[in-house]
Amino acid sequence: MLDRGKTEPGGPIRGGAVAAPLQMEFVRSVQGIPGIEQVLVREDSDSIRIWTMIPDVDLDTEDAIYEAQAEFLRRLPDVRVDFSVIYRQGRESRELTPRGARSIYPA
Repeated sequence: MLDRGKTEPGGPIRGGAVAAPLQMEFVRSVQGIPGIEQVLVREDSDSIRIWTMIPDVDLDTEDAIYEAQAEFLRRLPDVRVDFSVIYRQGRESRELTPRGARSIYPA
C-alpha cells in the first residue's frame, strides 16, 4: 500500500519525498497505453499538476488515459491533482511543456 503522507481531504501533498511516489504510481498506470510520449509534472503550492502528452487527438488513447486518471483519483481521494492531456500535433514537445513542469516519463 502506498503511504500518502499527511493530507487533509482534497488537500495538497507537500514535499517531493511524498509527491514523487504518487507521480510514479500514475506513470505506472499509463506507461503501457500506446501513444503516450511523455508525462510531465509540476508541484504547485496546493496541488500536483500532471500532463500526459500524446502525438495527436486519439479517442481510444484519451479514453485509456482518462480511465487511469479516474482510477488514480478513486484510490487517492485526498490528493489534489489536476490532470491534462497535451496534443503534440507535430510540434516539438519542449514547445508545449508547461512552465515549471518536468518530465517523469520516459525516465
